[in-house]
Amino acid sequence: MSIARSTILRLPRPPRLLLSHDHLTSQVALVAVAGPLIYLAGNLLFLQTRVRRFARSRIPAAAILVTVAILALVLLEHLPAAALSLAVTDTLAVHTVLPSRALG
Repeated sequence: MSIARSTILRLPRPPRLLLSHDHLTSQVALVAVAGPLIYLAGNLLFLQTRVRRFARSRIPAAAILVTVAILALVLLEHLPAAALSLAVTDTLAVHTVLPSRALG
């Protein structure tokens, strides 16, 4: 009885949603865009070698991500980190996830 009671009482608290960097640095901007760019390149290579299909929607997504990275570096002091992450997430959603869901 005491083991079950102590286990129930010691459950961890729910995690808090915190932005670790409320201000944007050049390192954060580059990492936020480089990860999705590496994903897009890997996805293009995978689709080309395995399915023999070239996903045309990945090319504009990569171009938009490069543009977002350049804008983030130019507007470094004025752009919040949340805006950069929102731009990267929206770009990936519109150009990669939604077209693949439409194909069924």
